Amino acid sequence: MPETLAFVTPWFGRDIAGGAEAECRATARALQAGGVPVEILTTCVRDHASEWVDHHPAGTTDEEGLVVRRFKTRPRDPERYLRLHWRLQLGGRLTSFEEEDFVRESVNSDDLYAYLGAERDRYWYAFIPYCFGTTWEGALVAPERSLLVPCLHDEPFAYLRWTQRVFRTVRRVCFHVAAEQALGEALAGPSPERFALVGEGVDLPPAGDGARFREKYRVEGPFLLYAGRKAREKNTPLLVEYYARYRLTHPQSSLKLVLIGSGGVRIPSRL
Repeated sequence: MPETLAFVTPWFGRDIAGGAEAECRATARALQAGGVPVEILTTCVRDHASEWVDHHPAGTTDEEGLVVRRFKTRPRDPERYLRLHWRLQLGGRLTSFEEEDFVRESVNSDDLYAYLGAERDRYWYAFIPYCFGTTWEGALVAPERSLLVPCLHDEPFAYLRWTQRVFRTVRRVCFHVAAEQALGEALAGPSPERFALVGEGVDLPPAGDGARFREKYRVEGPFLLYAGRKAREKNTPLLVEYYARYRLTHPQSSLKLVLIGSGGVRIPSRL
């Protein structure tokens, strides 16, 4: 039996929004269409915006021609996770014991990890993205068979000891752009034999209708579009701050900032 490439991700589904999620799905489909045996190993969680509890039934399904194996999640303490999460987001640091708690209370699946260990000889594992328990814990089950597609950002989670441990332990780390690789090397040290700049595939969307968009959302004149989840970890508040500074230094400019996506961000009253 040929070895199978298994993408290991915290959640999976056609309608899930998110860059890493979209990349996982698109890359898996493209590789399978090119003749590479591919499977998806994930949890029963619906998506990032849910409560990280089991939503889908455990088991194996066929989704758009991909074998998807879902595993039940480990019980967790969401309040403990959120307390530590917001301390990190506000610039705080965690002790080694608190980091252990943070990783343990992320999205995890002991059944998934048992499967990774038991079936390691017939899979190569690709973990995406880096910042959830399924990667922090899962990638250490069979690191010699594991690739990391981190989707790395300069954010508090990147500086955790667990993140550095995974970067230094897995067999290969695949980066999208040179700036991401430079950040990975700054965090975990350079590793030319294990770190690779591979890029990312992009499917061109169907032609849009700019006039219809402007009419529907009553947007006139030039605008800067942000498309994505509006959240601190995505630096959306920083984007709004930069735009506010721009308006102060360019009072005659008619450039607008348009935000689309889930979540929320505070907009200064002067805007």
